[in-house]
Amino acid sequence: MADTKYTMIGMASAGKTCYITGMYMKMAVGMDGFTLVTDDKTRTKLERDIQTLRCPTGQNRFPVPTRNSEEATVSYEFRLNYDLKKIISFEMLDYAGGSLTDRGSVYSQVKQSIAESTALYVIIDGKLFCSDDREERKENVYYDCAMYITPIIQDFADSHEGQLPPIVFVITKSDLCKRYVTGEEIVSVLKSLFSPAFADGTTSYIAAVSLGDTISDDGYKGKFRPVNIHIPFFIGSYHEYYNRCVILKNDIEDANWQLKKTIESKNAAAQREGNKWRIFRDDGYIERCRSAAKSAEKGIQSNRELFDTTKELLIKFGTRLEVESPNFKCFINGIEQSSFKSFKL
Repeated sequence: MADTKYTMIGMASAGKTCYITGMYMKMAVGMDGFTLVTDDKTRTKLERDIQTLRCPTGQNRFPVPTRNSEEATVSYEFRLNYDLKKIISFEMLDYAGGSLTDRGSVYSQVKQSIAESTALYVIIDGKLFCSDDREERKENVYYDCAMYITPIIQDFADSHEGQLPPIVFVITKSDLCKRYVTGEEIVSVLKSLFSPAFADGTTSYIAAVSLGDTISDDGYKGKFRPVNIHIPFFIGSYHEYYNRCVILKNDIEDANWQLKKTIESKNAAAQREGNKWRIFRDDGYIERCRSAAKSAEKGIQSNRELFDTTKELLIKFGTRLEVESPNFKCFINGIEQSSFKSFKL
């Protein structure tokens, strides 16, 4: 069973399935020591879809979107490794876009999945920005996306004391929309139409991705060369690992506090026993107390080393995102940050 979930929501044909395929392609061979692993069945499907994407056969090269039905949920389970060691296992859930409009049984699953997820991915079809009319671009995003997704975000906040998970807005097909829209306009549109995700107390991101800068050329016969496809994945993984570090830090602080009390208690007991007349003194008891204190000291040192090792990997996550900062936007409390900065422990 996976350690956590990442939930993806977006309208039909927004590119959710393609995103997962491209992400796996980018991370299967590793990046900075991080490698993505999955089971044989999922791996076979994704490898087949990747090979199909590489064939310049037009629209037929793209993976079939998740169908809207009673089984309109596809689960992908992955394990993130670093230098051959498991860091995180997570389930990435892909919901059919139609489930957001018909509000059937899958709709309630979407809401439950968000509650169980470290991060929420909102996939926005870049084609919605493909218009020469600025107002029309915003209207497209409103009527074909925000009108359905923003209420879900607000409903979740209402039922969770105003709290939201980190939200990553993924603009797909950036190779198409970059001819019509700027990054500044995308930020303006998203902050306007998805305002709950940029409220006080929120953490949100915007990343534009593509399966290839030229993949849409010549009737979608261009090269399959994903652009920025790994960034949203790294963002979600960073938050999950950061959460683990916070829990570990709290546990270690509690454990070390108890160990320090043990050291004080055992040293005091040894001192009291040592102050007795030799005829009444129990040297064995003194030795046991001192041994227990030394053992507690080793426990504190071991805990510190464990935390330092864990924190070191968190720094590697953060460094990767800091390097990628020019390729995505980060917002804390709705305020755009100049670049990604690692969270403090």
